[in-house]
Amino acid sequence: RHSFPTRRSSDLFELIFHIKHIRKDDIMKIEDVINRINILYKKSQEEGLTEEETLEQKELRQRYIDNVKSNFRAQLETIEKK
Repeated sequence: RHSFPTRRSSDLFELIFHIKHIRKDDIMKIEDVINRINILYKKSQEEGLTEEETLEQKELRQRYIDNVKSNFRAQLETIEKK
């Protein structure tokens, strides 16, 4: 069992991402993606982002967009022509 230093709750996802044996794609639900995007946006406005965080923000935004497109396609595929 690992012992981690106490962190603010906004840093919880950052801590999770640093656990090397778990990939972030494996652990993040879309709600988590949205929450992390919002955390990074707020941080970018308040103090700025590191290069790593900027890249993470870009990747998470793309993942969100891809999810929206996928869901939209799935909905379109259920529509029956008359």
